[in-house]
Amino acid sequence: MAIKRTTLRAFYDDTTIVSDYKMLIGMGLMAGHDPFRGFGYRSGLSTAVTGDDIWQGAATTQPVPNQTTGEQMVIVSSAAADSSAGANVRKIHIHYLDSGGNEQKEIVTMNGVTPVNTAATNIRFVQHIHTYENGTFGAAAAGNISVYKVGDAATVYAYIKAGENKSLDSSRMVPNGKTFYLSYISVSGASGKPLSIRLRATSEENGTLFPGIFLFNELFSVQDSIGTIMFDIPRKFPSLAIVKGTVFSSQAGGECTINYGGWIE
Repeated sequence: MAIKRTTLRAFYDDTTIVSDYKMLIGMGLMAGHDPFRGFGYRSGLSTAVTGDDIWQGAATTQPVPNQTTGEQMVIVSSAAADSSAGANVRKIHIHYLDSGGNEQKEIVTMNGVTPVNTAATNIRFVQHIHTYENGTFGAAAAGNISVYKVGDAATVYAYIKAGENKSLDSSRMVPNGKTFYLSYISVSGASGKPLSIRLRATSEENGTLFPGIFLFNELFSVQDSIGTIMFDIPRKFPSLAIVKGTVFSSQAGGECTINYGGWIE
């Protein structure tokens, strides 16, 4: 009898123990498999014909760093209290992929409104950033924290809003040598009119990579409501594909969220 990929079966004497495949991944019991997810939030939606990427930066399209060599980046806050001796965010943890698409991390000590360069000079993609150390228990960012391109403060790659402690951007890049299997998507939207929320990726559904071309992969139409899809057959995204959520609105204002996830192997 064929054993489905969604289950693992262990046999001891005459007893069959059945464990859910995804549950074992979440528990860290599947070697070479790791949970992988993205989630984002956007308010003050525009009516841009190209839509609004679901993140908290000012640009409607979230910028992508140089995909050949990567870049050095700068991190800064709009408030002095986000500093090494401040009461709020003292250190930021940057999760990124290097020029080869390999997963890396860097801890950057904040210096308030004074920009601080990253040690890394080959950052190809910022997955997300979050508070690593704060000055007061439970404290969040005192100001808006930006990660931007060296020499170009207008090109922001990641953003934490004041009062928060993690970037809420939906974009993720599949690490080098990995395949992303998407098992669910959940969206919400509130605007008084329909919102078209779309998952996009630089790949086709058959796993072919299309660098720089964000093809539609799934879509929802919601009006002051939520929508969720659980996939019986996971969607496949190849190594180095970028996955993100984009919302299209017919009127300015409103807000939306997207959450999606699965695993990489």
